[in-house]
Amino acid sequence: MTYTIGETAELLGVPASTMRYYDKEGLLPELSRGAGGRRVFADKDLEALKVIDCLKQSGLHISEIRQFMQWYQQGDETLEQRRALFQNCRASLIEQMKQLQRTLEIVEYKCWYYETATRRGSERAVLDLPEDQIPERIRGYRGRLEVSARAPPSPGRGTGPTSSKRDAEIVPSGRSSRITSRTRPLHTLKHPQQIRRHTHGNDRGLLAGDTRNADGAGNPADGGDVVAFVA
Repeated sequence: MTYTIGETAELLGVPASTMRYYDKEGLLPELSRGAGGRRVFADKDLEALKVIDCLKQSGLHISEIRQFMQWYQQGDETLEQRRALFQNCRASLIEQMKQLQRTLEIVEYKCWYYETATRRGSERAVLDLPEDQIPERIRGYRGRLEVSARAPPSPGRGTGPTSSKRDAEIVPSGRSSRITSRTRPLHTLKHPQQIRRHTHGNDRGLLAGDTRNADGAGNPADGGDVVAFVA
């Protein structure tokens, strides 16, 4: 069965202009032409378009997709190359899915936080919730937002060398951290090295985006662990 470019566009949901571009770039080497040079799509061309879209969504560039189509035309001698290409695509997609899952968990936590704050009438009501009143999965998501960094000794204090660099790490869920830092939302920092300015704070308040300490003050302190949370 054959299809016009318009019919193919309707069947696959791919704009006709996109298919013309694919053809121009050599991604449809077996595409036939009818009277007047009109493109005629067969079932195999529709299958090729689906594969092209798959590879494109996997992050491959047009040149890489073109190389795959050339391998396909060469037959069995390129089976290994094609196998490797799709294995690489699979690995990349799995990593993307993991990253999306981590992002979703943060979004889930923030949805719960603001829904609860709205229902209770204030953020403080959420911050003061006992741990056993917070859903277990939400506690786990919240733990993944915690970021800690070691501040260098203040001038004149300590014996170790001073450095402007600070190492940051994700604090595993369930690990407690002593809060000795006045923090700002991470998106306001130009660089993770700017996570500093010390003050005693409440970890739940900071995690929820409250950049003040528990009593609303911002008294500076020297040294200690720096802990910042996503707002």
